[in-house]
Amino acid sequence: MAPRRNSWDRGLFHCFNSGSTCLSATFVPCCLFNRIGTRFRNQEVKSCGEDCCVYSGGCCLGISCVPLCFRRRAVRKQLGLDGNCCGDIMASLCCSCCVLTQLDHETRRTAATSPDEYQSPAKMVYTGNQTGNHSIEARG
Repeated sequence: MAPRRNSWDRGLFHCFNSGSTCLSATFVPCCLFNRIGTRFRNQEVKSCGEDCCVYSGGCCLGISCVPLCFRRRAVRKQLGLDGNCCGDIMASLCCSCCVLTQLDHETRRTAATSPDEYQSPAKMVYTGNQTGNHSIEARG
């Protein structure tokens, strides 16, 4: 689990900071929900995955806030963000577009700094001298 942070990187109502994400959250929320889910699970993004179908089904039944609330809770728990279940429910019920934009930003930000990504090893340097002392040290 990630170390606890004080708050989300962006507040719930900072959804207009990214115009394209805001438009996606408004007009094709199922696609954005799918992208958030696949990024959250470190999977390759598919054009229409199971998350897209779950969110679309929720929209058809009038309960799209339910999968959104569960996703927000899962992201919050995994990233160690402050908050509680009541906050997740209220945010998902009252402003789903803002929640989608916030989740997209958080999962994108953490995916860019994921420790699972390849990091090149430090350079090994041989340092020998005239006195016969030899050592290998890592630099980088």
